[in-house]
Amino acid sequence: MQIVDPHVHFFALQEGQYEWLKPHNPPFWPDKPMLCHDGSEQDLEGPDLSLEGVVHIEAGFDNARPWREVQYLEHHVSAPLRTIAGYDLLAVDPQAVLAHLLPLSSVAGVRHILDEDAQAVLQARSTLAHFNALARHHLLFEAQLAGTDTAGISELARCLQQSGVRCVVNHAGFAPFDKPGYTLWHNNMARLAQNPQVAVKVSGFEMLSTQRHWDPQFATRVMDDLLALFGPQRVMLASNFPLCRFAHSWQQLWAIYQRCVAPEYQSALFADTAWQWYRFSR
Repeated sequence: MQIVDPHVHFFALQEGQYEWLKPHNPPFWPDKPMLCHDGSEQDLEGPDLSLEGVVHIEAGFDNARPWREVQYLEHHVSAPLRTIAGYDLLAVDPQAVLAHLLPLSSVAGVRHILDEDAQAVLQARSTLAHFNALARHHLLFEAQLAGTDTAGISELARCLQQSGVRCVVNHAGFAPFDKPGYTLWHNNMARLAQNPQVAVKVSGFEMLSTQRHWDPQFATRVMDDLLALFGPQRVMLASNFPLCRFAHSWQQLWAIYQRCVAPEYQSALFADTAWQWYRFSR
């Protein structure tokens, strides 16, 4: 099985800062020490898996100078690589960070983790200027927020429509287990799906519960609903490595995905869609 994994984090603990991984900083997960190890593409190997490319998502290497993480990765990752750099939508000048990122060949886009601050950040005066700059430079915006956050989703849809920037929603918008929440999530994802410039990554199920375990049947439902909304050209599977290890190894996760996805969609969801959206070159 050929895989392009579009959501991984490789830690280099002696090189970067990773303030969020330190025990005195949030998130205060009891299992957070499991993450405190260096990682690399050598961890993403399996007897029936062929890694065709990786998209590295910013991991807090240096929040003030996010280009340093990209520079490190470009010197240490040999697999086909695209990167999503850390970014601050509340910064005054969009060019202050972009000037450092644009010369780096692997940069495909940026991420500002929105989470519970989505509405406030997306309404900020600076945000639309940043989105317009990203669109001019053909960079993606990675949107991490809950699909149940109707106000945040509304603001995201507005910003995307006004700027024309391409967007990838992280972790399937954290689809909730409960029926009312799931219905709300579905309705909001349907709104985002109306914009052809929006795609979604299915990953992060281990983040939905403090118990970390998740039901593959629930994952299948999420995938099927997103396929119905977005189509296979705008849905991709990802690992969220190494956080996936809270529940499964990287190899186990892709084996579960293979059982969850109908054969006719596997090529798109496992590799082709990510290859297109992140603009890998052969």
